[in-house]
Amino acid sequence: MPLYTPIQIEAALARANGQTLTAIKSAALAAQTPEVRGPTRNFGSNQNVAYKNKTGHAYAHVATFSEGSIDPVVKGMAVKQAAEKSRWSDRRTCIGATTEVMNSVDGQSKVQKFSTANPPAGPERIQRVALVGDFYGFMSGSTELRKISTGTTCFFITAGVLFVTTSYPEDFVAGPLGLIQDEDLDLSALFG
Repeated sequence: MPLYTPIQIEAALARANGQTLTAIKSAALAAQTPEVRGPTRNFGSNQNVAYKNKTGHAYAHVATFSEGSIDPVVKGMAVKQAAEKSRWSDRRTCIGATTEVMNSVDGQSKVQKFSTANPPAGPERIQRVALVGDFYGFMSGSTELRKISTGTTCFFITAGVLFVTTSYPEDFVAGPLGLIQDEDLDLSALFG
């Protein structure tokens, strides 16, 4: 069973990001360079969609999705997705948690389906995988950072190329966040 590295997962997320499922399934994108794929991405034309329907959209589940953008459409999408989608705190968290999900027992069993004589005709969903690492994010409609307990990922493999079409936090740990709180410490002994 192939285990994926974070670099491979990051590439699979970027490869599917904003691409239609139809194009992914036909393997039309597998041989293209990032420079060729990039200009074809369409993030929608209004504030009501994170991406066009049936496109790779994992980064719509990342709280920092619109960071640095001056495009009002992208800014509007970020507001809408914060209200409606559970979100990873940032891309690094998304990549790390997605790597765990893909490398889980359930994930690897679904990856193996694509190497059979009759591979799946559509994306496979790996649901509610318990996350071992410490990953944080936001429940839909919330601005309170919470620890994530399970994640879900959808992926497709075509022409031997992995596309991660979405990945999002599914369940959160109940109760307080559990981060170390800033406290007043007496450090005078260290500098005396």
